[in-house]
Amino acid sequence: MTRRIGTHWKYSLFCLLVMACSTTPGPLGEPNLTPKARLMAFQTSSPDSTSTITLLRDTGIVGSACYLTVYVNATLAARMDTGELAKFYIPPGPLFLWVAPEKKGKGFCQVGESYAAQIDTTMKDHEEKKFRVSWTSDGTIWISRIENLY
Repeated sequence: MTRRIGTHWKYSLFCLLVMACSTTPGPLGEPNLTPKARLMAFQTSSPDSTSTITLLRDTGIVGSACYLTVYVNATLAARMDTGELAKFYIPPGPLFLWVAPEKKGKGFCQVGESYAAQIDTTMKDHEEKKFRVSWTSDGTIWISRIENLY
């Protein structure tokens, strides 16, 4: 006797794979700091740069082969890997944060600006804002403001 297996298991497997491909928030304990060699700007606190941006990149399969380039107010600030955290010290005022796959990367990484995400806000004196960078299963990059990182 041959038993026919329904196709619903294929749909369930597909859904599970898609969910598994989305990124998840980075480590909640000790964060993995972005190495100094990949931090290019805004690394020194001074009387002019009293505001702080903290950026955490998610972990997961999607986009994991690519560094993300991080621009703060049109200045290349960092190249971040998955699960990394970086802090930037900036002057109070308008903030434009932009992230995209690094163009120097291989394969999918070369998709460029069409996969970029951006967020803008205004920073007050001595204010800290925290942001999370995540990827959806379809390759869309998101930047979202969060209250607590760890």
